[in-house]
Amino acid sequence: MAAWSGAAIPSGSAQGTGSASLSTRQKASLSGKVQTKDGTALAGARVELIPVGQLSDPKAAHISAITAADGTFRAEVPWAGDYIWGVSLGIVLCQGRVQPPYAQPGRTLSFARGEQKSGVVMEVEGGGVLQGMLQDQKGKGAAKGDVTLTQRVSVGEKAYRWFALGSVQADDTGRYGFCNVPKGSYFVNAQGTMRTSGGQAAAGALPKDYVQTFYPNVLEEEASQPVRITAGGIKRLDLVLRDAPTHHVRGRVVFPPGRTLRHPLVVLHHVNPGNSTYIGYHAEISAAGSFDLAGIPPGKYTLVALAGSGERELRKIPIEAEIEKKWSATAQIEVNGSDVAAGDLMLAAQGKVSGQLWDARGEKLGGGNLVLTVVTAEGGPLSRTLEDGREIPWDGAEIEPDGHFILHELPPGKYRIGWLGRLWIKRPPPDEAAIYLAGATIAGRDALRDGFEVRAGEEISNASIVAARGAGAIKAKVRDHSGKPRPGALVLLVPAEEMKREWHRYQSACSYPTGDVYLGGIPPGDYRLFAMEAPPVAHYIPPWSCFALEKPRWEDLKIYEQDSTAIHIVAGNPSELDLRLIPAR
Repeated sequence: MAAWSGAAIPSGSAQGTGSASLSTRQKASLSGKVQTKDGTALAGARVELIPVGQLSDPKAAHISAITAADGTFRAEVPWAGDYIWGVSLGIVLCQGRVQPPYAQPGRTLSFARGEQKSGVVMEVEGGGVLQGMLQDQKGKGAAKGDVTLTQRVSVGEKAYRWFALGSVQADDTGRYGFCNVPKGSYFVNAQGTMRTSGGQAAAGALPKDYVQTFYPNVLEEEASQPVRITAGGIKRLDLVLRDAPTHHVRGRVVFPPGRTLRHPLVVLHHVNPGNSTYIGYHAEISAAGSFDLAGIPPGKYTLVALAGSGERELRKIPIEAEIEKKWSATAQIEVNGSDVAAGDLMLAAQGKVSGQLWDARGEKLGGGNLVLTVVTAEGGPLSRTLEDGREIPWDGAEIEPDGHFILHELPPGKYRIGWLGRLWIKRPPPDEAAIYLAGATIAGRDALRDGFEVRAGEEISNASIVAARGAGAIKAKVRDHSGKPRPGALVLLVPAEEMKREWHRYQSACSYPTGDVYLGGIPPGDYRLFAMEAPPVAHYIPPWSCFALEKPRWEDLKIYEQDSTAIHIVAGNPSELDLRLIPAR
């Protein structure tokens, strides 16, 4: 999703014309109205015009105008030419269309010198809109604050789980917004992402942060007050961030005997990356191994101790580079009303797994474009912590042309194979049958059934992964209770319960405007399909993405099982079926 930034062009300015200003008669202009698909005026939206050729330059000047209470706007256009247009809420670009159809291919509007375009209607298509201001307690806009939509989903007769469905950043003035939100009940969570010291924003480790606040700041079932979003409707909700009381996190790092490690430090970052500062809290480790992290607000955190070994290892793919071997230790803590003693963190070396990919005939599987991923034992994505506190995705596998693979720098822990396949920039050749995981043995264990474990400093070199050709596929159409095709439904493909921890079998996809959905590369076996209006799994709100960010748990799916569709997948035999939408609960 594009996020446009840059200062609005002041009235009378010019660029590349050789003159300091243009007369009012020479200037072009654009005026009109922004509304939802059903004609409701959208106030506080930003209309953006960016000169063609400058879209990729975040510092490029562009034209912007904020819509009034009745949705109207007016923007002066100092230079003739083609402009890419858009409507944004906060820094999120919304999908839409222009009427009359001034638009040319590539979503552009063209202006001649002095041309006055008026009566333009910009429609925001799709579901409802939630928008408002994110402010501090003094009423000042909280720039770049995070706002998250959360839903409460039934997972039993009287049991619930809370799921973050999507997150946006407020703009420089504190405006935030969600567009294309499916109708339903939501809770809103906000947190500042930029720490402040004396009113100045900064990225370093400073003593003040905004507290995470829910609206209306309670989560109990009886006291909760959800925000209701209607199809095509507009809901305004202003949020106030409160300064958090802060605490210390203290502890000790234990160094391995006889080793000299370089640049040891500890980093603290929020467990939920959607509700955290982008830069973690840091502290140096003393010669005695102690550390003290100050100014920590309440919340759940991951505490990571890092140190360099001074040893380096060559990585050939995707580009040749040297990897510094790290020692690390991790702990989960919660700060809640008092200082925290984190205890001892035992530094340990990372592990390494290498082996060979084979086909079903026992021949080496290679040829390039191969992708192999590893997930945690619970199916979550792997990440690694950088020295500045950022959490970035784990580098993944290095796969050589002959199918030999290496998993570098795996922290001690339990893992499972996530996915194996070929990554095609274009469509695969017509005779190229999809491959799927048919078997995996790592350290003598069935890695698909049981997973595998990597111990500190361990190097496993005899891993064997088998891929077969001719994976199954599903083509389905999602229909609502009246039988009409339903777009924007999240379809989950989940293996039978006895294979619930074989994470490579899980898939998700979003139904198209026609209600159609396609899933491919499916290993043979028994599955269930859930076409869900509000699924019990973290995902982004359509149309941003319909790919699940975490695997669903069978315990959460039990109450929906009777409304799901059972299916048996046969290799090379595509299935076609209709799916009935499971309504939100």
